[in-house]
Amino acid sequence: MFFFFHLITGVILGLLIAALLNDRRWIVPCIIGAALPDLVDKPLYILFPTIFGNGRFLFHILIVFAILLVAGFLLWKYYASPVILALDIGIFSHQILDSMWMYPKMWLYPLLGGPYPAQALSPQDFLLYILENDIYNPAEWVIIIICVCGLALFWLREPLAAAAARHKKAVGTLLKSLEIVLWVLCGIVLACGLLKIPLQDLAVTSADQYAFTIVIIALAAILIVRWETVLKNARPVPEKRQTAHVRPYPAGPAVREIERMEYLVRLAGKDPDQTTLAAAKEIAATYGSYRNRKNDPPPT
Repeated sequence: MFFFFHLITGVILGLLIAALLNDRRWIVPCIIGAALPDLVDKPLYILFPTIFGNGRFLFHILIVFAILLVAGFLLWKYYASPVILALDIGIFSHQILDSMWMYPKMWLYPLLGGPYPAQALSPQDFLLYILENDIYNPAEWVIIIICVCGLALFWLREPLAAAAARHKKAVGTLLKSLEIVLWVLCGIVLACGLLKIPLQDLAVTSADQYAFTIVIIALAAILIVRWETVLKNARPVPEKRQTAHVRPYPAGPAVREIERMEYLVRLAGKDPDQTTLAAAKEIAATYGSYRNRKNDPPPT
């Protein structure tokens, strides 16, 4: 699979787990984990081909996943932190999408013994191969746009969630339409798999890759269903009114004086929030000249 397909898989898994567990801490580590094997292993081979003889050396190995899995469970159990576990889920999704079981000497290294298989392409040819497959692939650019839009939506999640709760019908219709589109895509990929039509732009050519693509799209549809459920139960949040910034009262006797002026302003029938300090002082001073005249009403 291509790099950004791995990345969007991490996005879908992270958002889905976060939605099911109501914990946003899963999202970012899962996304990083899905891209980490290519971000680490391929540059290591290009920079140090004599030491790392393959672009799938470190985070493409099953034993590394197992070590991180144990560490992740311990960290989650004793410190309630899902960071390592979410990172490892992303790494494992990358290994699965790369069909690493098709290369047992790589995936199970060093359990099967023997040297690690060397990369067939030289570092220069390998770099050219990566650029041609990722940068010049139109499907990758579509996924890049989706990832950027997803990042923007995540950044603005709080105001968007509040707006969605106020416009449930419109947002619900949009989500339902997106869900239908995803299920239709599942059917198209399934039909292509049954008819043995290769999806070259997505590097989907074998039966397992068709299955993985269908599963990822189906998980995205399930995520939309989860969002629909949350939206139905959401209560509209009233928009906050912008109010003028009020400085905190100073310490000392000035506090009592300000409280006295606020009391006199209210006694005069005015709103302290809409009264300036100068006007409050004027009201307090005016009221002071009347304080010995019991029959006179307070100044207005």
